[in-house]
Amino acid sequence: MGDKSRIIQENAEIQKENQERIIDNPETIINLLNANKAVFTQKDILRELEKRLDIPELVSQSFEKILESVEYVGESVKGEFCILEKSIKS
Repeated sequence: MGDKSRIIQENAEIQKENQERIIDNPETIINLLNANKAVFTQKDILRELEKRLDIPELVSQSFEKILESVEYVGESVKGEFCILEKSIKS
């Protein structure tokens, strides 16, 4: 039973460290999204932030900061804004 609680504690510490990294550099989320696709939507960004940050104010602040660092490239068929990371635009 002691091993389980140690693993749970280690996982909680890792999660906290990851949250701090995202808060310090929200563009980290862009790197995660770019691992799977080059163009993504605001909904994709919010989904990743909400998955990793458990405080709505931090999600909002990080979302705003991310939007400042990306380029809008148009709308999807569904009418969602498509986003391209600035560093990979041509």
